[in-house]
Amino acid sequence: VSAQVRNDAGVWGEMLPRANGALERFPPSSWPAGQFVRNELDINLNPQTPAGEYAVVVGAVDASAGHVLEQVDCGVVQVTD
Repeated sequence: VSAQVRNDAGVWGEMLPRANGALERFPPSSWPAGQFVRNELDINLNPQTPAGEYAVVVGAVDASAGHVLEQVDCGVVQVTD
């Protein structure tokens, strides 16, 4: 899984790995069809991030190649001074 906070200027925050997270304990290959799994993420925001609106984007990562396969917009966050 990949999670980012970003705008047109670039990426301002990235997901921090969490040991023993939901996807490690319950890998998607073991999910029955139609089952939902909640996975909480921590995003480390750059302390130099200027005030403004930023998109929150989550994506699936190809574990063997290490690149993001597909990303989904999950809303907007407002960063203030």
